[in-house]
Amino acid sequence: MKILLVQKFSIIEPLGLMVIGKAMKDKGHEVHYYLYHSKYIDFNTVNRLLGYDLIGFSTYTGNHMEVYNACETLRALGVKTAIGGPHASFFYDECKQYADYVFRGESVLSFPNMDDKKIYPMVNPDLLLPDREGFYSQSPVHKNNRIKNIMTSFGCPFACTYCYNSLYREIYPNLKVRLRTVDSVIEEAKTLDAELIFFQDDFFGYNKKWLQEFKEKWGNRPYHAQMRIETLDPEKIQLLIDSGCVSATIAIETYDEEYREKVLKRKMKNDIIINNCKSLLFAGIKLRTEQMLGLPNTTFEDELNLLKINCEINPTIAWTSIFQPYRGTELGEYCVNNNLYSGNNEDVDASFFTNTVLDYPEERKREIVELQKIFALCSHIPEGWKYAEQIIKQGKNNLKEHLYSVLYST
Repeated sequence: MKILLVQKFSIIEPLGLMVIGKAMKDKGHEVHYYLYHSKYIDFNTVNRLLGYDLIGFSTYTGNHMEVYNACETLRALGVKTAIGGPHASFFYDECKQYADYVFRGESVLSFPNMDDKKIYPMVNPDLLLPDREGFYSQSPVHKNNRIKNIMTSFGCPFACTYCYNSLYREIYPNLKVRLRTVDSVIEEAKTLDAELIFFQDDFFGYNKKWLQEFKEKWGNRPYHAQMRIETLDPEKIQLLIDSGCVSATIAIETYDEEYREKVLKRKMKNDIIINNCKSLLFAGIKLRTEQMLGLPNTTFEDELNLLKINCEINPTIAWTSIFQPYRGTELGEYCVNNNLYSGNNEDVDASFFTNTVLDYPEERKREIVELQKIFALCSHIPEGWKYAEQIIKQGKNNLKEHLYSVLYST
C-alpha cells in the first residue's frame, strides 16, 4: 500500500508518527509524511492525493475537529482514511463516524496489519524506533533542527486526573513503565546530528539503577529531560549532572498542596518542590517549570500564589498553560458533573494557551487569560506576583508592554 501519514506541525519531531511509519515500512508498505500548519487541512491542493491507498491521521483532543473535517473531505473524494493517536484511543466510536479505520492504543502492530478490531499487546520498547531517514528526507526543518528527540521509556507510573494516562490503563490493564536498554538508546543517539538530545519520556530516570548505567555509558552528551521533581534526591541529581543533563522540565501545576493531592492526584509538597528546583538550578541545570491556570474551583489568588512560588524558584522558564477539561478524563468529567463545562471537546483549543472553556464569570476568564500572557516574565521579577496583580486588576491593555514600562521606571 501507498500510505500518507498526517499530523499537525510542531518543531518537535512527531516520534509516534515516525515509529508507525517504520512499522509500516517494515511490513512492506510505501510511506510518506505530511505535516499541516493551518487549522483547516486543505487537501484539495494536494495533486497527488488520489494516488494514496490510505491517508492516516495522528490526532489528540483539541485538534480532532480539523481531522474530522479532513476525513470528510477525503471520503467525498473516495480516499480511505484512518485515525490513530491519543484521541482515537479514547473516542473510538466518535472517530469511527469519520474514518474507515480507527486504531486504539499503541497501534504499532494493528496499523501495519490493517486490523483495527484488535488491540495488540505492547511490543518490546527497543523495537519502537522512528523512521528518521524517511521522515527527514521529507522534512528538512526537522532534519536541520539542532535539537533531536529520543524516548528512553514508554508509559507513566502516575494517574493524574487531567491526563488520559488513567484511561490508558483500561486499554492495557497491566500497563507499566517499559524501559529501553541503555545500549539501544545510545545506538539510536549515535545516528543523530544534534547539539542537544531531548528525552521525551513522561518520566526520565524513573529507575535509578537504569540511570546509573546510563551515566556510565552515555558519555556526558548534553541532554534535556522531563522528570518528577518530588522523586529527586541528592544521589539522583548527581547522576543527572554526571551524565550530561543540562536542562530539565518539571510540573508544579498548582499552588495549593491539598488541591494538588486530592484533585490532581499529585502528592507533592511545596517545600520539596522549591528545594529540589533550587538544587537543580544550583547545580547548573536550567529549569522549566510547568503549571496550569484556570483549574476548576481555583481563584486568581491561588494563581498569584503559584506565581509567587515561581518567583522564589526563579526558573529559567515558567511555562504556563490554561486548563482544558478533556472529556473522558477524571477532571474533565468532574467539570461536567459540577456544571463547569457543558461541551464535548469540540470547543477545546488545541494550543491550551489562549482561553478557558469553563463556565467562569467573564472577569475570572479575563484574569486567567491575561495572567497566562505575563506569568513567565513576572516569574523573573522579585515580588513579580504583585506586579501581575496590579496590572491585571487595573485592566491594562497591552499587558506585556505596560509591565516593561513599569519595570524600566523603577
